[in-house]
Order: sequence, then C-alpha cells, then structure tokens
Amino acid sequence: MSIKLASLLSLAAAATGFPFDSTNSTSLNPDNGYGIKWTGVITPGQPKTSLFGTIDEIYERILAINPNYVAQPLDESDLALLATPWNSPETSKLAARQRSRYLDNIPNPRCRVMATGNSRSLSYQIEQLEYIGGICEAPKDACRRVGCKSTTAGYLCGENGSPAVVACTDVSRRMDKIKRGCCSVIFDIGGKPVSGNIKHANYSVWAGYGNCNHGIDSSPSKYPYPGGGVNGKC
Repeated sequence: MSIKLASLLSLAAAATGFPFDSTNSTSLNPDNGYGIKWTGVITPGQPKTSLFGTIDEIYERILAINPNYVAQPLDESDLALLATPWNSPETSKLAARQRSRYLDNIPNPRCRVMATGNSRSLSYQIEQLEYIGGICEAPKDACRRVGCKSTTAGYLCGENGSPAVVACTDVSRRMDKIKRGCCSVIFDIGGKPVSGNIKHANYSVWAGYGNCNHGIDSSPSKYPYPGGGVNGKC
C-alpha cells in the first residue's frame, strides 16, 4: 500500500509541476520519485524535452528518440537558471562541454560522508553525464539519484531552501573530483572506494554507496559511513 501511495504522489507531483518547476519544457515521462530531472534538446530544431530518471535511463530514452544524439549548447534561458559565471553573455554560445572551463573553482571534496561506492562504477556515470549535457535538477532541500551501477551511486541535492538546477557537465566534474580526491589507495585494481561530497551555495553533489533496488527514499543520508563495507573503507 505504501509503495502504491508513493507512486501516486509521484505522478501527482509530475502532473502539477511540483517539485520540478524551473525549466520550460515538455515532459515525456512522469517523475519516478528517485531520479533527477533532465532538460535538453534531443533533436536539433525541436523544442526542449524533459525526462525523469537516473542518467542511464534518461540516456536510453534519448537514444530511442534520436540514435545520433549529440548534446546541444545551453541557450540563454538555460543560462538564466544557473549561477554565475554561466549566465554571463560571453559564455552564452559555448557548448555545454566547453562551458565547464568557466566553472567557479571547484572546492576539494569532503570525504567519508557516507558508505563507500566503487570508483570504476562511478566513472560510468561521470561519462554519461558528459555525453548528455543539458540541465540536471533535484527538488528543493531533497536529494535525487543521478545514477546507480552495481553498489555505487551519484546524488544531486537541493540545499538551503533551493532546488538544484545545474549544468549536467558541472555535476560530472564534481563527481570526478570526488572520485579522484577521496579514498586514496596504492593499487586501483578493480576500482577504489569512494565517499565524498562537494557543496555549492544551493546544491550539493555526492558520490558513494547506492542500492539500485532502493526507490523513492534513496538518498545519501540512508547510507552513513562506513556502512557494510561492501566497497571497502575510505
């Protein structure tokens, strides 16, 4: 009964535009309650589209619509949603991948903030974020799973009373910095443990443990460090 109620609440939220209501686009599927919202142009010349889910689910839907998909540059309406320097005129025509060069200096991650994931499983999610570009969102003061592979997940969270509205390449860069900056090991055979987060004024990016079978209640707080140690200690 509780699962059915959660599903109904999720569908109702998608129908009313809550909790995602910042980007102006057509949604092709309802909010599943645990994944991010992605917004971008799937086919050049067509309107923006929004998809909900983890990054692998979103990418699969994108390729079903356009097998030759290439991430399009963010436009001025996208840039207006993002923190400076993204919304400055001189960056408005750069492709999403190029735009990462203009990010504010990404701070070093805080490590051992949740149970650990695996660096190689995280790399898969980082690469997919780079491929799809566009805007990634999470609701106000809530976390959503960016991706999940094996026992490893990335998360995007709204902070300080704000939703997270972020260039997906920004999420990718921050996850990559967590992967490289946390849990050093001498030998990285099969991947190393990863646990960390990087916080911005109104959003945060996390990387660590994830159970891909967990649904609507999945967030970093569900998996405190050190957890069960399935991926080792940080």
